[in-house]
Amino acid sequence: MENLTIPYIIEGEVDIDGNLTIEPGTQFRFEAAGWFAIGYYAATTFIADGTSASPIKFTSNASSPVAGSWRGITFMIIPDKFKMNYCIFDYAGSNVNEGALYMSGTSSIIFTNSTIRTAAVMV
Repeated sequence: MENLTIPYIIEGEVDIDGNLTIEPGTQFRFEAAGWFAIGYYAATTFIADGTSASPIKFTSNASSPVAGSWRGITFMIIPDKFKMNYCIFDYAGSNVNEGALYMSGTSSIIFTNSTIRTAAVMV
């Protein structure tokens, strides 16, 4: 996914199946019902590989965000490769059953150099 230098606005559920690589510096801003469901319907390669100078940001689109301002990211049951490096997660976790980041079934993820801040629920 290309870094457009302006944020992507996510209003609801976004299912990500197949192959997706997110460029360093890309920003996602989520509305209250916004979330990613990754790898639910098909084997998926999801690479969010930021850098220390250009992290990938997942945050709220609210004007005054608080913990739980958006749902979060769920890694589903059909993994291929999930990697998140130099990613920042702010204000997620409104789904009490899944939290800010959730791994369902047998999924696994490489999660390095990343930060989760001001989350309402961490599962």
